[in-house]
Amino acid sequence: MDVKIFKAFIASPSDTGRERILCDKIFEEINSGLGEIYKFRIESLKWEKDVRPTIKDKDGQLIIFDQIGESFEIFIGIMNKKFGSPTPRAGSGTEEEFNEAFKRYKEKNDLEIIFYFNEEPPQSMSEINASELLKIEEFRKKLQPKGIYGFTMAFLNLKKN
Repeated sequence: MDVKIFKAFIASPSDTGRERILCDKIFEEINSGLGEIYKFRIESLKWEKDVRPTIKDKDGQLIIFDQIGESFEIFIGIMNKKFGSPTPRAGSGTEEEFNEAFKRYKEKNDLEIIFYFNEEPPQSMSEINASELLKIEEFRKKLQPKGIYGFTMAFLNLKKN
């Protein structure tokens, strides 16, 4: 029997390295348990490992879209304390990636969208940037009428148990 591969695109700003690594560890656990029983695997897609360097007359976000395309069945968005760098079309690359994923979901209904926000308190005051936190809160309010989002504090605690 063939193994079904599900690709999960992980969209997040630069301060979510720990959560991004944790996603891969969780996928490994799922793959070695339920995945073996039900013949499926979850593999992550991340711009830093799945997008090759290229110079074109396009911004980086469009290059990511060109190379990743719609090659994933799961979209996982994560935000910590940074909203991310703006693009010409959105407040951040993560927001633009979510917007594109949600548009695809509405048009084709072929995508599972999951979003987590990190609610852990900062380890130091230097981590606090009020304008970034405000952008994250405004984005979260935009998501509220669209469904249910999770919190990475709970997500990280699940992994510890």
